[in-house]
Order: sequence, then structure tokens, then C-alpha cells
Amino acid sequence: MADPTAPSATRRIQLGTLAALSLLLAVLLWVPVLVAVADPITAISGRLGWMLFTAIAGTAIAAGVAVVVWRRPDAFGAPASHLDPLGIVCAFLLALPVASMTAFSVEGAYSALALFFIVLWLLPEGLGIVTVLVLMLGVVAGQAVHHGLGFGGVAGPVISAIAAVAVMWGYRMLVRSADENARLVTELRETQAALAATEREAGRVAERARLARDLHDTTAQHLSSIRLLAASGASLDEIERTSGVALREVRSIIAGLTPSELRDVDLAAALERLAVARPGVSFSASPAPWPLGIAASTALLRVTQEALNNAETHGEAPHVAVRLEFTEDAVSVEIDDDGVGFDAERWFEQPELAAARADGSGTGLRGLQARLRELGGFVSVVADPGEGTLVRAELPRPAAESRRS
Repeated sequence: MADPTAPSATRRIQLGTLAALSLLLAVLLWVPVLVAVADPITAISGRLGWMLFTAIAGTAIAAGVAVVVWRRPDAFGAPASHLDPLGIVCAFLLALPVASMTAFSVEGAYSALALFFIVLWLLPEGLGIVTVLVLMLGVVAGQAVHHGLGFGGVAGPVISAIAAVAVMWGYRMLVRSADENARLVTELRETQAALAATEREAGRVAERARLARDLHDTTAQHLSSIRLLAASGASLDEIERTSGVALREVRSIIAGLTPSELRDVDLAAALERLAVARPGVSFSASPAPWPLGIAASTALLRVTQEALNNAETHGEAPHVAVRLEFTEDAVSVEIDDDGVGFDAERWFEQPELAAARADGSGTGLRGLQARLRELGGFVSVVADPGEGTLVRAELPRPAAESRRS
């Protein structure tokens, strides 16, 4: 099962884009240095040393910002919608080497284009546009110092700033649309899950009503007949015949409640069928020293099915081992996979993480925990990110079976 708190694929792409812009800014800071190295006049003037220092410092700052951005998906996973002090600090630190390099060389203005995009990402929309306009005026002033106030020195920074604002405005619209669609999909899935839960509850109520009718119409009537026969002094043969009919009716009702996987086989055979039907799944079982009831078999079967589905769907596990073990006092099933794992302790301590899942999953094992608790057992999950997952379900031996032994 994958880590539920990890950023989505879309957020990772957005974080990568912002980190790449920071690194692009660092690369562009070296363009003036390379030009200066090829220009003897610049080297003689003493500016080359300061430019080299600015490029090195700017590269270190840009690399640091890229690391901070990648580690803060909550803050930088999308263009800023509100003012964040960390975003302001990052934007200010990146602006320093750009401003310095622009003052030293006309080629320093190249790095301003990357800075425009970063500022528009790190700052809220209105403040970002104002800041880009201020930076644009600074670049124009730098061009004027080096070449005078000409058309090229003004048009280049202005067009770059307008292009950055237009692109980021369109990008923000796409992000808002995607977030809204994701919210609607989440609401739809929550509604579907609630509807499914309602339908399951209605099905359980209907099934209970059906069972009540069946028991009343068959077993209860036969038991009443047996009581009347016994009270009237009927023969034992007649009582035995009536009780035999009642027993067949009860067995028929029980057969209707048995899962299809357990209709003609025991739990070990059913689990082996599950394992054989899935690639990469192995199965082993110890001998059964005592019979296992339908309720216990059904519960352990459902735990295994849920764990196998999770290992395949969320854990991306290439190998899974299923083990059924009987002891004198209990029966257990272990499902051990070598998938990506997840933070199991946090997952079970914070139920809202399951509710926040985009695919609406995450509640299966909790439901099975409740089922096994009703039978006196438990489900435990041991997992860590990158370490695989171990699911263990255990039920005690029924007291009646213990007394027989």
C-alpha cells in the first residue's frame, strides 16, 4: 500500500517544474561569466572576479531553493494562492544574484526571465505581477547603464515580463480547473461510497428479514411440532423424523449463507485457490487439528482477499506469501508482501487518511478488524514505507471445540 501522504503525480511534476526553473536560473547566471572570460577588457577591469563570485553564490542559492521546494509539496506544489514567508525569502534570495549579475553585465538580464516565472509561482497572483514589473524596471535600468536607453533594452525585458505573466496566468487557470475537477471527483466517490454503504446495509436488513421468515416458516414450526409430539407421547420414530426434517432445513439455510469460495472446500483449499489464481503469490498451511466454523472461515478468507488486493493495487508487490497456521488455541492467516509499504501506525491512528483517498479505498481492513473483533480475534498490520507489509489475522479456537479435545 502506497504512502497516502505522498504528493500526487501531478504535484510531483509541478514541484519538478519549479525546481527546474531554479536550476535554469543558476545556469543562466553563468552565461555572463563565459562571455566575460572571452572578453579581455572585462578581465582587466576586475569585474570577472565579482561575476564569478555572484555566479557561484547564485548557483548555491538556486540549488538550495530547489531542495526546499521539493521537500515542501504542501507549500510549493502549486502556484501560491496566499502569502507565504518562505516563498518571499526564496524569491528575495534568488533576486539578489540576478540583480548583481545584471549590474555587472548586459547578459545578466537572461537570468531575469527564469526569475520572472519563479516569482510568479512563489508569490500570490497580484503581488507576483507587481514584483515582476519592479524586476522588469530594474532589468531595463541595467540595460540602460550598459548600452543606454534603447528600444532593444526596453522591449526585451518588457516582452519577457508580459510573456511570463501570460503563461503563469494560463497555468494558474489550469491548476484551478484541475483542483476543482479533483474535488468534484472526490465528492462523487464519497457519495458513491455512502450510497454503496447504504445499499449494503439495506441488503443486510433484507437478508435478516429473509432469514427470520425462513426460520419462522421452517425450523420454528418443526421445533413446535417436535414439542407437541413429545408432549402428546408420540413415538420416537415420529419425533426423529420431524427433527430430521428440521435439521435439513437448518442446513439448507446455512448453505445459503456460505460464501461461494467455501461451498465445497475448507479454508485451506479456498486460500490455495486464491494464491494459484494470482501471479507471484505463494501459499502454505499447517494441518488443521480441529474443524473451523463457517463464520471464522469467512472472516479469514475476506481478510486474505483484502490484503492480496491491497498488495497488488497499492503495494505494487512482486511477491506475496500467504500462510495459514493452526495451533491448539487459535488459527491465523498471515499475508506478507515485499511491496512499497506505508506508515501503518499513522494510517490506523488517523482514519481521515482513508477518507481522503482519491479512489475512495482505505476502509477495508478497518471493516475486517471490526468483524474479527466480533469473533474474539484481531487483525494487525506491520508496515513501513519501502519495507513491505505484513497483515496477520487471528481467531481463537471456539470454546466448544476446546472442550471436545
